[in-house]
Amino acid sequence: MQTQLNGNLTIGDLVARYGVAPQSLRNWEAQGDIPPAQRTPGGHRRYSQEHVDALDRLFGMQSVPWEPTRHSILPTEGPLDVNERRETVLNRQAGDLAAIL
Repeated sequence: MQTQLNGNLTIGDLVARYGVAPQSLRNWEAQGDIPPAQRTPGGHRRYSQEHVDALDRLFGMQSVPWEPTRHSILPTEGPLDVNERRETVLNRQAGDLAAIL
């Protein structure tokens, strides 16, 4: 992953860092769970430190209060570590995929 976080991270960089599907990042952006990404002239998303911080909070990697939106997919109660949160996300994504198929 790139070391500069001034709007140069791609969706692939964040997918690799957090182990989530690109569509999850797009959905969280659309729902307001993470800030809107900057766009290149070609329309590609570019992410910055602000996005990394928001995703770290989303996954409980920082001890900063986080107010989930009404569309949030992560549980807001109970002590969950990062792996439990990821498992929750993956289980919900699997359920969504099963419903589509």
